Amino acid sequence: MTGGFATLVAGTTAFGQLERGANRIYGVERDRPPLRKYGTAALLFLTAGGALVLAAVLLVAGETLADAAGLGAAFKIARWPLVLVLLVIALALLFEVTPRRPQPEASWLAVGSGLSALLWLVFTGGLALLIGATENFGATYGPLAGTIAVLLWTLLTALALLLGLAFAAQLEAVRAGVPATRVEREANEWESIAR
Repeated sequence: MTGGFATLVAGTTAFGQLERGANRIYGVERDRPPLRKYGTAALLFLTAGGALVLAAVLLVAGETLADAAGLGAAFKIARWPLVLVLLVIALALLFEVTPRRPQPEASWLAVGSGLSALLWLVFTGGLALLIGATENFGATYGPLAGTIAVLLWTLLTALALLLGLAFAAQLEAVRAGVPATRVEREANEWESIAR
Protein backbone atom coordinates (compact mmCIF):
# COMPACT_ATOMS: atom_id res chain seq x y z
CA MET A 1 0.00 0.00 0.00
CA THR A 2 2.72 2.46 0.99
CA GLY A 3 4.88 1.45 -1.99
CA GLY A 4 2.00 1.95 -4.40
CA PHE A 5 1.23 5.37 -2.96
CA ALA A 6 4.92 6.36 -3.16
CA THR A 7 5.02 5.21 -6.79
CA LEU A 8 1.92 7.27 -7.59
CA VAL A 9 3.39 10.38 -5.94
CA ALA A 10 6.78 9.95 -7.64
CA GLY A 11 5.20 9.26 -11.06
CA THR A 12 2.81 12.19 -10.73
CA THR A 13 5.67 14.49 -9.81
CA ALA A 14 7.74 13.23 -12.75
CA PHE A 15 4.92 13.79 -15.22
CA GLY A 16 4.33 17.24 -13.70
CA GLN A 17 7.96 18.05 -14.44
CA LEU A 18 7.51 16.67 -17.95
CA GLU A 19 4.79 19.29 -18.39
CA ARG A 20 7.22 21.96 -17.19
CA GLY A 21 9.83 20.78 -19.70
CA ALA A 22 7.32 20.64 -22.55
CA ASN A 23 6.07 24.13 -21.71
CA ARG A 24 9.58 25.55 -21.76
CA ILE A 25 10.33 23.82 -25.05
CA TYR A 26 7.22 25.41 -26.59
CA GLY A 27 7.95 28.81 -25.01
CA VAL A 28 5.05 28.69 -22.54
CA GLU A 29 6.20 30.49 -19.41
CA ARG A 30 3.52 29.35 -16.96
CA ASP A 31 2.42 25.85 -16.07
CA ARG A 32 -1.16 24.90 -15.30
CA PRO A 33 -2.45 25.78 -11.82
CA PRO A 34 -1.05 23.23 -9.31
CA LEU A 35 -4.20 21.15 -8.76
CA ARG A 36 -4.89 20.90 -12.48
CA LYS A 37 -1.21 20.31 -13.30
CA TYR A 38 -0.79 17.42 -10.88
CA GLY A 39 -4.25 16.02 -11.58
CA THR A 40 -3.37 15.88 -15.27
CA ALA A 41 0.05 14.48 -14.40
CA ALA A 42 -1.51 11.70 -12.29
CA LEU A 43 -3.83 10.72 -15.15
CA LEU A 44 -0.93 10.76 -17.62
CA PHE A 45 1.16 8.65 -15.24
CA LEU A 46 -1.58 6.05 -14.95
CA THR A 47 -2.34 5.94 -18.68
CA ALA A 48 0.71 6.89 -20.75
CA GLY A 49 3.18 5.88 -18.06
CA GLY A 50 1.53 2.51 -17.65
CA ALA A 51 1.58 1.95 -21.40
CA LEU A 52 5.28 2.85 -21.57
CA VAL A 53 6.18 0.49 -18.72
CA LEU A 54 4.14 -2.34 -20.25
CA ALA A 55 5.80 -1.74 -23.63
CA ALA A 56 9.24 -1.80 -21.98
CA VAL A 57 8.47 -5.03 -20.14
CA LEU A 58 7.24 -6.65 -23.36
CA LEU A 59 10.29 -5.41 -25.25
CA VAL A 60 12.90 -6.42 -22.69
CA ALA A 61 11.36 -9.52 -21.12
CA GLY A 62 8.75 -10.57 -23.68
CA GLU A 63 10.44 -13.83 -24.63
CA THR A 64 10.96 -14.82 -21.02
CA LEU A 65 7.35 -14.01 -20.17
CA ALA A 66 6.10 -15.98 -23.18
CA ASP A 67 8.16 -19.02 -22.17
CA ALA A 68 7.03 -18.79 -18.53
CA ALA A 69 3.37 -18.50 -19.50
CA GLY A 70 3.64 -21.22 -22.15
CA LEU A 71 2.41 -18.89 -24.90
CA GLY A 72 4.95 -20.13 -27.44
CA ALA A 73 6.41 -18.55 -30.54
CA ALA A 74 3.20 -16.75 -31.58
CA PHE A 75 3.42 -14.34 -28.66
CA LYS A 76 7.13 -13.76 -29.26
CA ILE A 77 6.20 -12.38 -32.69
CA ALA A 78 2.92 -10.70 -31.67
CA ARG A 79 4.60 -8.73 -28.90
CA TRP A 80 6.31 -6.40 -31.41
CA PRO A 81 3.09 -4.90 -32.83
CA LEU A 82 1.73 -4.73 -29.30
CA VAL A 83 4.83 -2.78 -28.17
CA LEU A 84 4.38 -0.35 -31.08
CA VAL A 85 0.67 0.15 -30.35
CA LEU A 86 1.36 0.84 -26.67
CA LEU A 87 4.17 3.23 -27.60
CA VAL A 88 2.03 5.14 -30.10
CA ILE A 89 -0.81 5.49 -27.57
CA ALA A 90 1.55 6.72 -24.85
CA LEU A 91 3.31 9.23 -27.09
CA ALA A 92 0.06 10.52 -28.59
CA LEU A 93 -1.27 11.24 -25.11
CA LEU A 94 1.94 12.87 -23.94
CA PHE A 95 2.49 15.05 -27.01
CA GLU A 96 -1.14 16.18 -27.06
CA VAL A 97 -1.82 16.77 -23.36
CA THR A 98 1.50 17.63 -21.72
CA PRO A 99 2.15 21.19 -22.99
CA ARG A 100 -0.18 23.89 -21.69
CA ARG A 101 -1.17 25.15 -25.09
CA PRO A 102 -3.43 24.13 -27.95
CA GLN A 103 -1.48 21.62 -29.97
CA PRO A 104 -1.66 21.49 -33.77
CA GLU A 105 -3.16 18.56 -35.59
CA ALA A 106 -1.71 15.14 -34.94
CA SER A 107 0.09 15.15 -38.28
CA TRP A 108 2.26 18.03 -37.03
CA LEU A 109 3.22 16.05 -33.95
CA ALA A 110 3.77 12.78 -35.83
CA VAL A 111 7.38 13.47 -36.79
CA GLY A 112 8.41 14.42 -33.26
CA SER A 113 6.57 11.48 -31.74
CA GLY A 114 8.08 9.18 -34.36
CA LEU A 115 11.53 10.42 -33.38
CA SER A 116 10.69 9.83 -29.71
CA ALA A 117 9.46 6.32 -30.48
CA LEU A 118 12.59 5.48 -32.45
CA LEU A 119 14.88 6.87 -29.74
CA TRP A 120 12.91 5.06 -27.03
CA LEU A 121 13.17 1.75 -28.86
CA VAL A 122 16.91 2.25 -29.44
CA PHE A 123 17.55 3.30 -25.83
CA THR A 124 15.43 0.52 -24.32
CA GLY A 125 16.89 -2.13 -26.62
CA GLY A 126 20.41 -0.85 -26.01
CA LEU A 127 19.89 -0.95 -22.25
CA ALA A 128 18.54 -4.49 -22.50
CA LEU A 129 21.55 -5.54 -24.57
CA LEU A 130 23.94 -3.85 -22.15
CA ILE A 131 22.44 -5.55 -19.13
CA GLY A 132 22.22 -8.89 -20.95
CA ALA A 133 25.79 -8.68 -22.23
CA THR A 134 27.32 -7.93 -18.86
CA GLU A 135 27.20 -11.13 -16.88
CA ASN A 136 28.50 -9.32 -13.82
CA PHE A 137 25.82 -6.60 -13.74
CA GLY A 138 23.80 -8.33 -11.03
CA ALA A 139 26.90 -9.52 -9.21
CA THR A 140 28.46 -6.08 -9.27
CA TYR A 141 25.45 -4.10 -8.07
CA GLY A 142 23.72 -6.84 -6.08
CA PRO A 143 20.17 -6.01 -5.02
CA LEU A 144 20.52 -2.51 -6.48
CA ALA A 145 20.87 -3.82 -10.05
CA GLY A 146 17.15 -3.61 -10.78
CA THR A 147 16.87 -0.12 -9.32
CA ILE A 148 19.86 1.09 -11.34
CA ALA A 149 18.39 -0.39 -14.52
CA VAL A 150 15.00 1.27 -13.91
CA LEU A 151 16.64 4.62 -13.18
CA LEU A 152 18.71 4.41 -16.37
CA TRP A 153 15.63 3.46 -18.37
CA THR A 154 13.67 6.37 -16.88
CA LEU A 155 16.43 8.83 -17.74
CA LEU A 156 16.67 7.56 -21.32
CA THR A 157 12.88 7.61 -21.70
CA ALA A 158 12.72 11.24 -20.54
CA LEU A 159 15.52 12.13 -22.92
CA ALA A 160 13.69 10.50 -25.85
CA LEU A 161 10.44 12.30 -24.95
CA LEU A 162 12.00 15.73 -24.57
CA LEU A 163 14.05 15.41 -27.76
CA GLY A 164 10.92 14.41 -29.67
CA LEU A 165 8.97 17.33 -28.18
CA ALA A 166 11.78 19.73 -29.05
CA PHE A 167 11.85 18.42 -32.61
CA ALA A 168 8.07 18.77 -32.94
CA ALA A 169 8.16 22.30 -31.51
CA GLN A 170 10.94 23.38 -33.86
CA LEU A 171 9.20 21.80 -36.84
CA GLU A 172 6.00 23.65 -35.94
CA ALA A 173 7.93 26.93 -35.60
CA VAL A 174 9.57 26.46 -39.00
CA ARG A 175 6.21 25.67 -40.61
CA ALA A 176 4.76 28.79 -38.99
CA GLY A 177 7.63 30.90 -40.36
CA VAL A 178 9.52 31.42 -37.08
CA PRO A 179 12.67 29.30 -37.53
CA ALA A 180 14.65 31.03 -34.76
CA THR A 181 14.22 29.88 -31.20
CA ARG A 182 13.15 32.30 -28.47
CA VAL A 183 16.71 32.49 -27.17
CA GLU A 184 18.03 33.28 -30.65
CA ARG A 185 15.35 35.95 -31.15
CA GLU A 186 16.21 37.57 -27.80
CA ALA A 187 19.94 37.49 -28.64
CA ASN A 188 19.22 39.17 -31.98
CA GLU A 189 17.13 41.83 -30.21
CA TRP A 190 19.97 42.54 -27.77
CA GLU A 191 22.45 42.80 -30.65
CA SER A 192 20.22 45.28 -32.45
CA ILE A 193 19.83 47.34 -29.26
CA ALA A 194 23.58 47.31 -28.67
CA ARG A 195 24.25 48.73 -32.15
